[in-house]
Amino acid sequence: MRKHYFVKKIIAYMLTLFLLLLTLLIIYTVSSYEIIAEELRRDASNYLQIVGNEMKGSISRMDGVLQDLLL
Repeated sequence: MRKHYFVKKIIAYMLTLFLLLLTLLIIYTVSSYEIIAEELRRDASNYLQIVGNEMKGSISRMDGVLQDLLL
């Protein structure tokens, strides 16, 4: 009888530990996803800003060339 109670107690502790580890894994996964998503948004914004600035420069140079051709 005592051995059966001890085994049940061990199973209960192992189940509790498993649930705690699962909770920790879920929290870690969600946190990592949010951090990565924010970094991707920031990187995409920076990339678009760089490309936009390069395009503005190219358009300005092309505009200058066209003005030189017309004058």
